[in-house]
Amino acid sequence: MPKHKSKHVKLLNGLRIRKAVFYRFCIAASLLSIVFIALLAIGLLADKQPKQGLQKEAVATESTPTGSDPQVASEPSTIPDSPLVTVLRKHRATVAIEDPESMAMVGSYAAYGATLDIAMFAKKPQLYRQSLVYNTTEINAGYDGRAYWQDMPQSGGQSDRPKDPKELLNDQFLILECSYLTLIWRLDSESLHALSLEEDQMIDGKRHHVIRNDSLLNFPVWHLIDAESGLETARKSQMQAAGATLDVQIRYSYTTVQNENDESSQQLSAYKLIIDGEVSSHAKLDSVHYNKGVMPWMFKNPQVNRTAADL
Repeated sequence: MPKHKSKHVKLLNGLRIRKAVFYRFCIAASLLSIVFIALLAIGLLADKQPKQGLQKEAVATESTPTGSDPQVASEPSTIPDSPLVTVLRKHRATVAIEDPESMAMVGSYAAYGATLDIAMFAKKPQLYRQSLVYNTTEINAGYDGRAYWQDMPQSGGQSDRPKDPKELLNDQFLILECSYLTLIWRLDSESLHALSLEEDQMIDGKRHHVIRNDSLLNFPVWHLIDAESGLETARKSQMQAAGATLDVQIRYSYTTVQNENDESSQQLSAYKLIIDGEVSSHAKLDSVHYNKGVMPWMFKNPQVNRTAADL
């Protein structure tokens, strides 16, 4: 006889349940397992993505300073001017032209009891000339960037007689008088390092900046700059020659002028050369011009040219 197929399933614990119920239970358990695995995978992915985002944010934070815009951080920072450069820029603003390459001054010159006509010229970087005329006598002196020269054609040229300390320092006086623009010319040049800002001084009740200049003469020069206006009111030096030490200074005077736009400014109008406390000479300037008619050949020694022509 054929065996009768049982409609029940015997479990491990000995229980017997119908096959249909057992199959439905297995199918339901399988579906629950699939759902559980899917939920677990979704959770793992969701947990991984925030960590990756945090890592990217951490990298960005390390490369960019806190509280700054990445674009702004990449831009070079502006270095502020030093106190010396700030003073020099204010001084440069007192000149009527933005970039003065040369200067010409014409006026009268009182010295040793006589009054002479004077013309002074200066050209960047360090060319200077002074011409004095008294009656029919003309005296020219200059500095060509390397050497000082003096020319008196109507008296036979330079004299070989012994000279006192003041005469031995004529080259220093010439440069000191003609070099009004020296600080401005050094502002944007390699010789700026030769300038140093010292402690302020009170002069005639006004605060002055003091700039030491070690590149103008054979001796240090101190420039006194009015702190309010930026104008140079004086320059001082101690010079030595023939065993003597001379206290030398120049004191400047200014006058108010109007330009074509009816704007007022201060223009150099006079100066005094003072040696050991006494006025040695006094120049009154009728005109001051910048970047007009000053040529390099004007600073060459005319004696050299005449000697070459005679050969």
